[in-house]
Amino acid sequence: MEFISFFMFIAWNALVTNLTFGKERDRTMLFPDYFFFAERRLVNHVVKTKHVKDLDHCELFCYMNDNCVSANFKKEPEAGEIVHVYELNNATHLDFDTDLITDADFYYRGSKNACEKNSPCKNNAICQSGFTVKGYRCLCPPGYEGGNCEKDIDECAARDNKCTLGGGTCENTAGSYNCICQFGHYWDGSKCVADVCQLHTVLHDGDRAVSHHNNHGKCDNNLNTGWYRFLNISGIRMPTKCPRHNRCNARYPGWLSGDHPTVDEGEVKRTVCFTKGSNRCCKETSFIKVKNCSSFHVYHLVPTSCPYRYCFTYN
Repeated sequence: MEFISFFMFIAWNALVTNLTFGKERDRTMLFPDYFFFAERRLVNHVVKTKHVKDLDHCELFCYMNDNCVSANFKKEPEAGEIVHVYELNNATHLDFDTDLITDADFYYRGSKNACEKNSPCKNNAICQSGFTVKGYRCLCPPGYEGGNCEKDIDECAARDNKCTLGGGTCENTAGSYNCICQFGHYWDGSKCVADVCQLHTVLHDGDRAVSHHNNHGKCDNNLNTGWYRFLNISGIRMPTKCPRHNRCNARYPGWLSGDHPTVDEGEVKRTVCFTKGSNRCCKETSFIKVKNCSSFHVYHLVPTSCPYRYCFTYN
């Protein structure tokens, strides 16, 4: 007979497994005769293709592949070959009868599948047939546990969880969790980070405008390092062109050398040049960071020596 019986197959299979892997594989598969179809092939569900000598080896390879529940066996080898093509499927004809097509070159062999369309596994878990006393096992996705992956894991239950260690508050969700940060901060994947578009200092000095002509020698030597936004009549952006000498109520006004970033660029590094008279637009420099907050820009400024001062212009 061309096909071995189920009982002979399982006994021989266990022997081969012992010899190959050192212990018996804990899986049971049943390939009933009424799940065998000549000149049929299940399509759209192939997970692996192998070359084998005969059908006995086909069923063995299906048994060894955790996701295999049926197989297609090509009756005749390709010209010049001595082995047959064997396709492992992760579904059976009972689930997808329209995918069992006529193909004169193939045999189709199906097994009893405990993981049919109405899978016992919950929450999109992977169901694998033939395992455990239940006849199946469930491979749970992250965030779930239990025999059928029916239990949501409370990731926030641990006292020192990822969120609290990063300065946030843990909020459990179905299959996952969120890290909630205090106002003005956001979670970057590992910790709470200040959102500089919300947490910054506003500079209201109207005499910082490049249109301001008076020069009282003001400077930014007392400015604290941090993020700033410019408001008031001075405008909301640093100028990107060299201002004239003695503007912004300073002897040496500062301007941004380079374009302002787009929102998608995030924080960028830029150079501030300080004008020291005609033809000396960038005699001294300072390095800052700039971020586009959609409707305005913020600048990470550092203190300057006197008489250097950061300036602003109208849009």
